Amino acid sequence: MHLGHLTTCLWLVAALIQTGEVSLTKWVKYVPCRGQYAQSRQRRIRRWLGHSRINVHRLSKPIIQAALATWEDPCLYVSLDTTQFWDEYCLIRLAVVHRGRALPLAWRVLEHASATVAFSEYQEMLTHAARYLPQGVKVILLADRGFIHTDAMSAVRRLGWHYRIRLKGNTWLWRSTGGWIQPNTVHLALGEVRCYHNVKLHKQQWYGPVHVIFGRNNLNGELWVVVSDEPTTIQTFQEYGLRFDIEISQPEYPHKHLRVDAGFAWLRTMGQSWSYSLLSNYRDVLGDSGMRAIAGTSPRQR
Repeated sequence: MHLGHLTTCLWLVAALIQTGEVSLTKWVKYVPCRGQYAQSRQRRIRRWLGHSRINVHRLSKPIIQAALATWEDPCLYVSLDTTQFWDEYCLIRLAVVHRGRALPLAWRVLEHASATVAFSEYQEMLTHAARYLPQGVKVILLADRGFIHTDAMSAVRRLGWHYRIRLKGNTWLWRSTGGWIQPNTVHLALGEVRCYHNVKLHKQQWYGPVHVIFGRNNLNGELWVVVSDEPTTIQTFQEYGLRFDIEISQPEYPHKHLRVDAGFAWLRTMGQSWSYSLLSNYRDVLGDSGMRAIAGTSPRQR
């Protein structure tokens, strides 16, 4: 690596340590630059992050694999989420949720005017992420209503994973004892929970059998419905609640008045900047000695 590039890298690491978060606007005061304005320093950081020689996946792969190789918990929860920017671009993220943090596995930016994406847009992400995960550990995918795709559910099962996905209120469910119903027609008291087992989804694309849990929030009355490939219990809601840990790790959102073309440049480099979040979060899992061991391993040794 060129000495100048390495120097910039070290300054960015120092800025990350000083600020404790991934925020280019907060990093600028810790990065020396001949430019007089903060925008000049921020552009320098973006140029470095967008350098063609920086291969985020090559850098992150040994860190992810090392952190997950000695996974001790009986279950590993993976959260799938989307974030939309300016109604024109969509970020798809896949992360391991652990101790209140989201440990990044894979991400992708699309030119897409909705936070709802087709299965084909994230299918490769699931396959790619599966290579990072340890063998012999139960993996459970957590996802919101936009990911209730039967193709995705089938793919998850082929990977050997399980799933907990929230259903929309107008989803059709078929029960052998009661025929077709929709969640928004089921009357539940505040705090009431009801489980249905061995049901099927969708009138046009029958999928199942699956297991569903209904619950009405005892504070605001909101209806929650989660589908699972395993029999549902009250613990299903507890597991699904882990999904929200990925929202705590949302990337820095650009200013709402930022020009769209400039914003897209920010999105293109965001994958690289999010990799710094990856370093920070995985450091808590591996510890300093583990990170040093990885840093001292050459690509050939990997």
